[in-house]
Amino acid sequence: MRKILSCLIIVLMSFSAMAEHHGAENAELHAAIKAFDHAYANNDVEIYFSFYADDAVVYVGGGSRVDMAAYHDMWTELMEAGGGVLS
Repeated sequence: MRKILSCLIIVLMSFSAMAEHHGAENAELHAAIKAFDHAYANNDVEIYFSFYADDAVVYVGGGSRVDMAAYHDMWTELMEAGGGVLS
């Protein structure tokens, strides 16, 4: 029983060490997610699209695939027509 408990403690300690190692990476990721969500919520098209790769392909309404240029145009037209997030 003592061996099992010792092994368990060693395993749990290693998880803690790994979590500390990724703390800065997680903070950076969470900051990017927060900025992405903020841009979306504030209808800021250019900042929102700055998070996408230029060669990305997205799936929209019913599974249609569009490239970034077409997706950007769709968003721009939506904002110009008065659409977007209200609150």
